[in-house]
Amino acid sequence: MIISRAPFRVSFFGGGTDYPAWYREHGGAVISSSINKYCYITCRYLPPFHDFKFLVRYYKREETQTIDDIVHPSVRECLRAMEINRGVDIVHHADLPRARASARARPSLWACCMRSMRSSTRCRASGSSR
Repeated sequence: MIISRAPFRVSFFGGGTDYPAWYREHGGAVISSSINKYCYITCRYLPPFHDFKFLVRYYKREETQTIDDIVHPSVRECLRAMEINRGVDIVHHADLPRARASARARPSLWACCMRSMRSSTRCRASGSSR
């Protein structure tokens, strides 16, 4: 099991102008800070006896057979990019309630967790123990 943690960020000014698609054309300025409340993503490979291949849990629960059927855009695209085809269980937890926290964890946090899964598989396949 892989557990990733990232602090929540509070934007005071300019939130969203730090994305390349925006600042390359318009420039950007952001004033933000992280706080001592966290977002957690846990990932593990699913045992083979489930009726589904992918289990994604955030404020909703998704059980799907294919990556294409996953509704959460960050999870779906991270699984595609990381080329993870083995069944996985991915869970989002947060220190803040949904009304105050974003319903979506940062895509980079999803990707970090999945990248760790992919690299740990390679390490075990090569004989290294982690």
